Amino acid sequence: MENIKMTNDFVDTPHIISKAVGKSFELVSRLHIYSCPERHNDKNCRFFMPRMSYNTQKEFLEQMFPSFKFNDGIHHGKAVFYALYDIEKIYGNISKDNIETLKNIDMRAYLLLREWVEAYPNEEKAFQEGSPYRVYILSSERMFISPKFGQEKNNQGARYCNLEDIRSETINGI
Repeated sequence: MENIKMTNDFVDTPHIISKAVGKSFELVSRLHIYSCPERHNDKNCRFFMPRMSYNTQKEFLEQMFPSFKFNDGIHHGKAVFYALYDIEKIYGNISKDNIETLKNIDMRAYLLLREWVEAYPNEEKAFQEGSPYRVYILSSERMFISPKFGQEKNNQGARYCNLEDIRSETINGI
């Protein structure tokens, strides 16, 4: 297993990476951290926009946006966005085998990651022995006034856009 590495070669353009957060959406909003397998090989971006499924997180979305009129006929199956985060740091090659090493590099990131690993739904089998993960340390949460929706059905994998793409309710290309 390689050593933990920090990636801070962010591009100065306003690129946003959007990842499907699934059952981890609550941890992302509470801890301001996100993790995914290293094999995803995502582009480094300056911003992170968690992507949720309207179908599975409808109740959470209705609590976050009580005055918004959700419509099952229009929003069913769509990707939904509730906030934009700055990406403070990205650490790669983190696994259960070397997570303690992060303590010597960045204590705050280590504590957040420990809480993430302990709280993440067990059925997802996150942080398996020997499997490297990438960890995004997030900051500056900017909640949207109303939810934003993807054009297409929600799906797995990274999607990319720019700041100007998120100005309207429907985000083109996601």
